[in-house]
Amino acid sequence: MSRNRKVAVGGFTLVELLVTVAVLAITLGIAIPSFQELVTRNRLSATTNELVSALALARSEAVKRATPVSVVSADWSAGWEVSVDADGTVLRVYQANEEGGAEVTADTNFSGYVRYLPSGASEGSDGTGSGSFEICKSSHARTVSINNAGRVSTTGGDC
Repeated sequence: MSRNRKVAVGGFTLVELLVTVAVLAITLGIAIPSFQELVTRNRLSATTNELVSALALARSEAVKRATPVSVVSADWSAGWEVSVDADGTVLRVYQANEEGGAEVTADTNFSGYVRYLPSGASEGSDGTGSGSFEICKSSHARTVSINNAGRVSTTGGDC
């Protein structure tokens, strides 16, 4: 005795599949701009942190070595290096992010370098120690300021 039974096969109907695709498209349409904003802010933060790190390294090495140490760049957006002034020893090289990096602009005092003296004080090309850098990515910006004592501070803003 054999009975023929029809077994129900599970699956999706075309309408269910279309509704799922539509919900996915709407979700991605909302999420992608937010993700791009997150990437922009992270690139801005990364560049800012690298510059602040280079300045902190130069200041601490100048105090430790009892000789001036400079953060030097011909084009701040392309990168910079930390070097000992006395013998030209390069301590660290920072390279810009090739893909979509932030633009770094120095004020006139720091147009080519920031030098830290053995006392920890900063000095720029015009002889004063205070100045700033503006780091800009899309419409977001951060300002890295250095006071006469060589201390670094950052503030947010717009380009």
